[in-house]
Amino acid sequence: MGFLKWLLGSKEKTQHHKEHAGEHQEVPSPKNNQVPPPVLCSQDVVVEARPFNYKTHALKDFVVLDFETTGLSPTSDTIIEVAALKVLGGNVADTFSTLINPDRQILPRITQITGITNGMVKNAPFLRDVIAPLHDFLGDLVLVAHNAPFDIGFLKAAYYDAGISAKIQYVDTVKVARASFPNMPNYKLSTLIQELGISDTQSHRALSDVQQTYELLLKCLDQVPTQVYDAGSAANACFCGMTFTITGTLETLTRSEAQTLIEQHGGRASGSISRQTTYLVAGVDVGTKYQKAKDLGIPILSENEFLDLLNASANTKVQQPTEKILEREKKQYYEDLDRWISSAQPYWEQGEYARKNGQFEDAIKLFDKAKECECVFPFLYESYAKIYRKLKDYKSEIQILDEGIDRLGAGECIFLIERREKASKLLASQELAKQETEEKARLKAEKAERKLREKESAKSKPKCSTKRPILQMDDSGIIIKEFPSIAAAEREIGVSSKSIREAANGVQKHAGGYCWCFKVESTCDINVSDSGTPNAKVSWSKISGEDV
Repeated sequence: MGFLKWLLGSKEKTQHHKEHAGEHQEVPSPKNNQVPPPVLCSQDVVVEARPFNYKTHALKDFVVLDFETTGLSPTSDTIIEVAALKVLGGNVADTFSTLINPDRQILPRITQITGITNGMVKNAPFLRDVIAPLHDFLGDLVLVAHNAPFDIGFLKAAYYDAGISAKIQYVDTVKVARASFPNMPNYKLSTLIQELGISDTQSHRALSDVQQTYELLLKCLDQVPTQVYDAGSAANACFCGMTFTITGTLETLTRSEAQTLIEQHGGRASGSISRQTTYLVAGVDVGTKYQKAKDLGIPILSENEFLDLLNASANTKVQQPTEKILEREKKQYYEDLDRWISSAQPYWEQGEYARKNGQFEDAIKLFDKAKECECVFPFLYESYAKIYRKLKDYKSEIQILDEGIDRLGAGECIFLIERREKASKLLASQELAKQETEEKARLKAEKAERKLREKESAKSKPKCSTKRPILQMDDSGIIIKEFPSIAAAEREIGVSSKSIREAANGVQKHAGGYCWCFKVESTCDINVSDSGTPNAKVSWSKISGEDV
């Protein structure tokens, strides 16, 4: 709708004037007035405008441009003065300046701001007579302007009306100044020249403004930018099918600038949170949208993360698409969207409901039906991935993300690529943990097997009897009988086992009238008598005991 309004000339009312239509400053006016579509085209005329990335390309040859106008709208207002300052090789080479007859009355408030009266432009050339020489003067050089979308909008409208095709690249010194001097009270041209000590000549006139803008640019380029946002590169990428919502106060970008960047990426900027929201961009002092996004499980990006996503997206494509390609892609996108809504979206929405309620098998079946549609969008594969991430099935997550990236193309799936990288890291960690677990199980099994072998080996060995054979002897040491154990001697002799044991250990001399000693497995000669009679040498198993 914005494109049609711009093209058909519908007038948007605004309460802010470019400091009442004269001074170049940031104007919080409606987008249709301040940021016209990047491309105006008909069958024969194509007028394209893209920001120029001065961070990656040297800015040596350029033209500083400024218009004074009868109002804010490029469609309902017109130019009353133009000035341009050409810089080649870093030096001022030429200037272009003229008043223009607007073919209408200049309102008193415009005269009060610009100092341009009806009498001054009475004999001035008309815009149709100036635009061709101006086009020749500008050539294909980069244009520099303060609050450039305002001037570029009027230039594009003038080119289009004159039937001049052009590809315009521009640098906005408002954004450059914000990046170079982030602590300024505001970024009006009058404020900046005062704060930076730039000479103030005749304000609100085009030629003096371009000279001041040129000096401002030089001072900005001498600084180290904290952050520059390359909307031109951003326009090369696409967030098709993605919806962003912004909450809180952004520290570097204004909310309108962030929304413009989102739209230039092909995404949609929404003012509310719903299940269709892809990302919430959170600044400081966030409101209720933040909690609602957490409750719905919507990913939340900080401002820096949002900018990183923009930069990553900007680097995915390197070719500027032609206007025919853009129109064809736009038409194809809406045709795809219609097919998706009619045939696949109901399944996806039901699948999302099932997924959020933990019914993963049902959700996957519904997503499979949605995937059968001829045209799908990245968020379908993200829904699959969320299920597999919850189940810690990282292999399946990587497989479905690869399928989505292959089907839709890497340029359309920046966040799927990022999610795949995360899944790959998680899979590597999971496999490492699995290997460690398997190694521990293997060592435990080996230990158990070793213990089993030792036990079986112990069983195969003959057991040593714990029973000690005991010998019954008379006082001369002659063995009367050998018993396998004290218990056997007790049963046969009828003497208590305690008495027999004490006799064998030397606690007492006799038990049941006999001497007793334990049998040992080696043999030796035992001296059995200390009397005067010859020693009786007995060959038996060595006996043990005291006072035998």
